[in-house]
Amino acid sequence: MPSLILHTIAWLALSVTLVLAIIVMFASADMADYKQNVGVFYTWSFVCTIIYFAASYWALKRTKKLNQAHTHEFVPPTESTEPVAASRGDHSPGV
Repeated sequence: MPSLILHTIAWLALSVTLVLAIIVMFASADMADYKQNVGVFYTWSFVCTIIYFAASYWALKRTKKLNQAHTHEFVPPTESTEPVAASRGDHSPGV
């Protein structure tokens, strides 16, 4: 569940950035509006970018950790009885 929340936060941050970019591109009637919209875009797109990367990285680490824990539960440990030299492919007689 926390991974789903992190992914949702990341997607929301990207969506906010996209909406702000669309506002700058299409909702600026004149140069004054454009400058105001660009100022808002610069501030909030920076914040949203940091939020996006933090949430995505956290979700990636969490998912990777959960997958490793899940994999280690079902893989029984195997013990090798071969000597170390044979496992390296070194089959020459000891000299």
